[in-house]
This record gives sequence, C-alpha cells and structure tokens, in this order.
Amino acid sequence: MKFRLLIISFYIISGLFYSEVTAQSFTEQTDSILRDLSGITNDSLRIVRLSDVAYSFENNEPDVSIMLYDEAIRLSRKMGFPFLEGLNARYKGLVFKNQARYDSALQWMHLAVDLITEEISITEKAKAYFSLATIYQLKGDFERATTHYISSMKLFEKTGNEVGISKASSNLGAMYFEMNQTDKALYYDSIAVDNARWLNDSTGLASALVNLGTARNKSGDHETALGHFLEAMAIARAISDEFILSYIYSNLADYYGNLDQYNEALQFSGLAYELARKNNNPAEMSAFLHYKGFYQVKTGAGTEGILNMKEALRLNRKYGLKEERIGLLNHLAEAYELVDNTRDALIFVRAAHDLKDSIYTEEMMENIHELRLNYETEKKEKQIAELQYQQELNQKNRIFLIWSSAGLGLLLILSVILLIFYRQKLKINLLLAKQNEEISRRKIQALEQEKTIHSMDAMIRGQEEERKRIANDLHDGLGSLLSTIQIHFNKIQEELEHLQKLKTHLRAFEMLDDACAEVRKISHDMMPGSLEKLGLQAALKDLVSRIETSANLKVVFQEFGDKKHLDKTNETMLFRIVQEMLNNVVKHAEAKEVILQLTWHEHSLNVIVEDDGKGFDANLVDAGIGLQSIRQRVDYLGGELGIDTQKGRGSTFTIDIPLNKNPKE
Repeated sequence: MKFRLLIISFYIISGLFYSEVTAQSFTEQTDSILRDLSGITNDSLRIVRLSDVAYSFENNEPDVSIMLYDEAIRLSRKMGFPFLEGLNARYKGLVFKNQARYDSALQWMHLAVDLITEEISITEKAKAYFSLATIYQLKGDFERATTHYISSMKLFEKTGNEVGISKASSNLGAMYFEMNQTDKALYYDSIAVDNARWLNDSTGLASALVNLGTARNKSGDHETALGHFLEAMAIARAISDEFILSYIYSNLADYYGNLDQYNEALQFSGLAYELARKNNNPAEMSAFLHYKGFYQVKTGAGTEGILNMKEALRLNRKYGLKEERIGLLNHLAEAYELVDNTRDALIFVRAAHDLKDSIYTEEMMENIHELRLNYETEKKEKQIAELQYQQELNQKNRIFLIWSSAGLGLLLILSVILLIFYRQKLKINLLLAKQNEEISRRKIQALEQEKTIHSMDAMIRGQEEERKRIANDLHDGLGSLLSTIQIHFNKIQEELEHLQKLKTHLRAFEMLDDACAEVRKISHDMMPGSLEKLGLQAALKDLVSRIETSANLKVVFQEFGDKKHLDKTNETMLFRIVQEMLNNVVKHAEAKEVILQLTWHEHSLNVIVEDDGKGFDANLVDAGIGLQSIRQRVDYLGGELGIDTQKGRGSTFTIDIPLNKNPKE
C-alpha cells in the first residue's frame, strides 16, 4: 500500500458567502439559496457568489454543490461569460473527481480547458490543464497526464508561477512512481521539495516530502523515507491540512506494515481512514478502511478486521475501483485463512482471480474494439477513397470536354491573366526599387549623421582641451607673471615711500589688480577648478555664487533625487550648458531672479532654468549663437531641449538628458 499524494487543485474561491447544511432536501436547499441570491443585480457577482456557496457544500453535500455549480454555469452561459463558465466547469469537475466519478470529471474539465483562454488568464488556463492531468493520472492514463502536466508547466513558466511549477513537478514524480520509474520519480520529487523549501510553501513542501518518502521507501532507503514522512507530518499538523495528513498516515502505515510492525501500521491506517471519512472521500475511505481491517487481522482482531474489509469492498464496488479491489479480495482471502475459514478464503481467492481475468478481458475487449474501429474506419476510408477516385475521374472527363470546347476562350483568359500578372509584377518591382532606394537613402543619411556626430564630438572635445590649455596657460603663465609684477610693485612702494604722493602709481596698481582679477575670471570661466577637483555639483554652486556676486542677480539653486555618477565629459557638457544659459540670463533677460533646478531620476536628469526677465520671441530661439551652442551640446548628450518663453513673462528652459546612454549614440 503506497499512496502517492496528488496535488489535485488550486483553491481560488473567495469564501465570501457560506451556508450551513440543514436537513432539507437538495432541491429545497438550492431553491432557498437561489432565492437568497436573487436580490443581487450584478450578474458576474451573482455567479461568483453561487460559486462560493457551492464550494461550501463540496465536502458534506457534494450533490448540492454540483447543482449550484450547474446554476452558475447556466447563468454564465446565458449572460455570455465564457471565462466564468469555464471556472465553474473546473470546480464541478473537481467535485466529480473527489467522488471518484472520473469520466464525468473529465467531461467538465475538458470544457473548462476549452472555455478558459490565455488572453483572459494564463494562470487559470494552467490550473485547468493541471486539474485535467490529475484526473488522467488517477485513471492510470499516464501519457495524457504527462501531456497536460507539461502544458500547465509551460503556462506557469510564462507567468513565473514557481508554486505551480513546483506542484506540477511533484505530480510528475508521482506519475513516474506509478509507472515504476523510481529514478525519475526521485528526480522530480527532489525538485519539488527544493522548490517548496525555496518558496517557503508549507503545503507544497509537505506534499512533496510525502511523495519523496514513498519513492525512497520503494528504492529501499527506508530510514530516509521515514524521516521525510515524519517531517511532512509535522508540517501538515502545523498547518492543519487534513488532506495531506491522511496520505502521510497511510504511507506511515505502509512503512510499518512492511517492517511487520502491525500495531503501528494499524494506528496510522486508522487515523487515515478517520480523516477520509471526515472529508467524505469515498475512494480514500475504501482504500484506508481496507488496510485498517487488514492490520486488525494481523494484530489478532480478525472478526473486526474482516468486517472493515467487507465494508471497504462495498464502497469499492459502489464506486467501481476495480484495480484496488483485487488486492482487497486477496487480503480478505488471507484473513479468512488466518481464522481457519478456508471455504470463504477460497471464495475470495477465486473472486480476485475472476476479477483479474475480467479486467484483462475488458482491456482485451477495449483493444479489440479499438482495432475493430480502426478496421472499420480504414474500410470506410478505402471506400471513400474509391468513390473520390471515381468522382475525380468523372470530373477529369468533364474538364477535358470543357477544355476541348472552350480552348480558345481559355487561352484568351490565360493571356489576360498573364498580362495582369506581368503588369502587377512590374508594379511590385517598381515598388521594391523605390523601397530599396529609400532604404539606401536612409542608410546614407544615417552615415552622414554618424559622421556629423563624430565630427561634433571631436570638435567639442578639442574645444574643451583648448579651453583647458588656455586656462592653464593664463593661470600658470600670465597669471604668475602678473603676480610677480605686483610683488615687485609692492616692494618698490615700500622702498620709495615718496611715490605715495604721486597719483599715477595708484592708478597703475588698480589696473594691475583688475588685470589679475580678469585673468583669474577668464581662467575660471574656461575651466573652473572646482569642476576638475570637486565635480559638477560643487562647480555649479561656485558658478551660482559668482553670478550672484558679480551680476546683482538672485540665483536659487535646487537639487532633488539621488545623485548619479557622471564621467568627466558629461559633467563638463552639463556645466557648459548651465553656464551658457545663466550667462544668457545675465546678458539679455534683465531678470531679478533665476531658478536653477536639477532633478535626478533613475535613468535621466532633468535640468530647468527659469527666469522672471523680459522673455523673447519664440520664433527666434535658434537665432543666437549661445542657444545654438546649448542645443548642440544637448544633442551630443542625446537629450531634448524645451523652451517656453513669451515677451514680458520670462523664460523657462527644460532639458532632459538620459543617464545610461552613450553620448555618441
């Protein structure tokens, strides 16, 4: 007795509306519920509420649940909601599955797969395939089960649903276990355990551990298997998952039964049966009661054990579980033999043998029926082919007569067709030639633009290098010379105090001071030291300070966002752009206040320069050399420049520059 745990569904019912089960008949209960829901005017909401109520009846009153799902399906179809119809078809199929009514479950699950589309919900489509696969697996059709599991896994991968992938892997492991491919079962079960641990999915982990434990037990690694079962049991108890617990108990019963520890096996098989009975699952009740009775016989309670196995046999026959029944009949025969009732033991041995032969015969009949269908189909296809051949022959004769009598007309038609085709081909060739010409023109234009960008890049870099060289020369050469001259003048002033009486030397000192200041200013404007040493922010603050001091203009500098690292070339370009815009404000705007704002975004920088000056004509924005220089530098950085200005209302310059883009691109 090795019970593999199939993860049979994903629960998405919201649970907003539940009803208590009463002693009313099914029809009375559903009529009462429908009357309660009649006040809901929204059609889709009424369907969802019907689903919620149907879900609340699934365990205790499955027939009521099915009737309510039928109503939800009917209403969905009437209102034109195929997606909701598909969802409720899947829920109804799961109820049939829980009742071991697998053919009915397949019918509704196939409908769900057809109605639920990926355009509406990839996840729900994946769940429908998953549910369909579990039913085929329960029926023993592993080939179809594999196909649908793979379909569900592909859709789960589309949405990155690791939980769905983990559960599908777990069920694939269970399927390979049933096919006696233990190595593959261990592989998929191990993947499912690892995924569940990584996802911190307690339910999935408990299920995967049960499956991995059964595979380990089958491979002979009993000690490791017991560890997996006990860990799964601790998790299932912690999350109060009775469905998983029932399978854990059954596998622990099997584990101890194989070791001839029948008292422990009886304890766990009894626990499994009680949970199956509580959840009203007839297939599990039959299986678990079967082994509970068997272990009772093994522990000396033969009469009680036989009664339990007979009850299991009744349930088994009621729900048509033939494969499980063979083992049950053999165990009953063994039980009667242990109590010295050889007559009944022989009866059950024969019954098991007859059932096995019956199943074999049914399978043979199914194969024969399938072969017969194939033969009949092949025979019909052959007859159809012969009829088609005769029809084709007659058709060819008619066509030959038509061609013979109307050959000239057909030649004329063919000529017209060829002429039209030729003219159409000429048009197509002409169109292709124009397209190729346009493609070539665009390629040439792109090359010219690339050449222009490279030229601009070389020019700007050359200008910056020349500025830097001239600034250094002014600072290191002429600046040093003027400073030396100033020192000499100071020394002369100390030695010749009588020169203080002369006004001429005072004017010379003033001119010398002005020259030194002008050299420093030119040097700083061409290549500010703060930009080289401290970066863009410090250089901008220094620029703002100098403009406020020299131009009697209030400059408000604001910066927002997390600052990003820029290379020296980009920092220099940005500084030149801001410097040129502020210089334009000083020279032309007649403004009293200007706002400089930098806003750092994740992938871009926004620069705004706004003044309250006199503004200018927007039609002449490209006329000035300064604006042309700004626009060229913005283009170099791959950015966009916006100008909002109006005479008498000031000007606003907005620049957006990408931060992760190569300036030359």
